[in-house]
Amino acid sequence: LYSPEEVTIAYNEKRADLHAKVKVRTHTVENGQQVTRIIATAVGRIIFNEVVPFAVGYINEVLTKKSLRDIIARVLKETGTARTAQFLDDIKSLGYRMAFQGGLSFNLADVLVPDEKVELVKDGYAQVEEVMNNYNMGFITNNERYNQIVDIWTHTNANLTNILMTKLKSDNQGFNAIYMMLDSGARGSKEQIRQLTGMRGLMAKPKKSGSAGPEIIENPILANFKEGLSVLEYFISTHGARKGLADTALKTADAGYLTRRLVDVSQDVIITEHDCGTLRGLLATANKNNEEVVQSLYEKILGRTTVHDIFHPLTGELIVASGNELTEEISQV
Repeated sequence: LYSPEEVTIAYNEKRADLHAKVKVRTHTVENGQQVTRIIATAVGRIIFNEVVPFAVGYINEVLTKKSLRDIIARVLKETGTARTAQFLDDIKSLGYRMAFQGGLSFNLADVLVPDEKVELVKDGYAQVEEVMNNYNMGFITNNERYNQIVDIWTHTNANLTNILMTKLKSDNQGFNAIYMMLDSGARGSKEQIRQLTGMRGLMAKPKKSGSAGPEIIENPILANFKEGLSVLEYFISTHGARKGLADTALKTADAGYLTRRLVDVSQDVIITEHDCGTLRGLLATANKNNEEVVQSLYEKILGRTTVHDIFHPLTGELIVASGNELTEEISQV
């Protein structure tokens, strides 16, 4: 198509839907230079780019909560506060309009239970039986038996979660309503979806506060909310929900009082000067949950100050001298 305007006309006349792939001639900014080129994109992305400031360039990517945050930071850096406020207003209005027109919801058919679940559960039971045999023959203690069984079901649950996430991602060409809600960061977490489509997993044991002993019931709830829970499974899981509600009501006051005491106690350690002159620093690494990067090294070090000179690990050249702030450009290296 000749221009983004032509795409908008085609969409308004219902000749193309939001997800239609198009090749369109567009003006964009690359390395500070204005360029004109033909790009492969989607109708929805062209509509979104109508509200994006020209100085930022054409945004041609899937917009999740995280990527939207990065785009807003870029807009602020390139165009200033007033234009950013206008951009935020525009995407808010666009979001409301599209959410209304899209009417995204989900039903039971979107909740996919993986076929591999039966095999994984069978495998879990076989491993538990082996552990019980070892215990009955006196090879392991009761504590070891308990820990091993909890480990087996934790791994089974994690494997099932990975399989169902892959299945949801590929369902309906990535347009599964539940996966879209999770992946975009709008609502829901992996844990909640696991309980809907996988298994509820291990539950906490009801116990009096201060009493010792194992925290987790070693028999997991193998059913999920789609399949439905048995009477025993439902009874076990009600404890956690009720405890959560009771704790919320009782602990609010405690948390407020604790905050007040902490502020009181930390008066002497509040930083009030620009440079404290310390030679003791912190070693920064990316935060990981298993293999998943929760917070990248770039996010962690941005805006911090270096204690020592930092050299490139391969070339050995000086990246930043000690006592300097890590800007966006330096942090990306």
